[in-house]
Amino acid sequence: MKAALRLAQQVGGALDHVSNAHIAVELRVASEAGAMTTTVAEAVNRADLIVVAGPGARAFVEDRKLFAKASTPYGWRGKRSVLALGCEAPTTVSECETTRAIAGDPLDLLRELKAEVGNKPSAATHQTAVQMLKDARFGVVVVDPNDFDRFGFELMMALVKELNETTRFTSISAPAAAHGRGANLVSLWTTGGRLRVGFGRGYPEQDDWRFNGERLAESGEADLLIWVGALAPDLPAYASKLTTIALVPPGTKATADVVIEVGVPGVHHAGSLTDAIRDGFSFVEAGETDVHPTVADVLDAFSAALATRKGAA
Repeated sequence: MKAALRLAQQVGGALDHVSNAHIAVELRVASEAGAMTTTVAEAVNRADLIVVAGPGARAFVEDRKLFAKASTPYGWRGKRSVLALGCEAPTTVSECETTRAIAGDPLDLLRELKAEVGNKPSAATHQTAVQMLKDARFGVVVVDPNDFDRFGFELMMALVKELNETTRFTSISAPAAAHGRGANLVSLWTTGGRLRVGFGRGYPEQDDWRFNGERLAESGEADLLIWVGALAPDLPAYASKLTTIALVPPGTKATADVVIEVGVPGVHHAGSLTDAIRDGFSFVEAGETDVHPTVADVLDAFSAALATRKGAA
């Protein structure tokens, strides 16, 4: 990520991320309206009510088996309850006493529950679900930002905040794919702005619309794409509109003008990746010995070659 930022600054380029739609929803709401969140580890130990909002959240809970662990250091917790909104209830939750699933659009259900919790008129009545929310000693809403736009995500956070008036409630989000959260953090602490970010004026600027990779390709404002695909090898459809250099894992079949095979962090070489459970960075050892260069090696080589060419000119 740091190498990509250096190269973008050198050539006046822009950086986008395959998970930017996910990232933008979560961080925009956090910055503009505020958010109440916790780590997965804390949610696993403390939550006595798990609210699974939408199919993406259910897949996250199921695939990672987040709440399958039965033991907890908190004797007050007791058995858990699960409330599923707009999806089937996950089957991997241990010590589950009550399970309730409500069919429908997750956004509509959140809107109705928000109204009922606040004793305001609602188009529907979900008395059992509302009582589960109010009776929780430590409730956690699990959500996937890909299932909501920023207004829906903000509504979910508003419900969490209101429940905190009388009990303890918080949230956890499914992580963005391809190291999205980590890439965003590096951009934020390096440039002062989250992705998407561009250097066209010689200094970093953050703008979701201007530096949208697909829009830049469609409009003709960009003429070269460097696809950093060590963690996301599949090129986007808009790559066909640009001269493309693809950095992909060994053996990947990529349709691009130039294909460079690179190592995968945590597989072919050591690296620091976002840990969704601890909500931070973790160092990951290489799983096997490989001679392929890292993404940073390749991007820094581009920067060095450009600098040499400029010096020669």
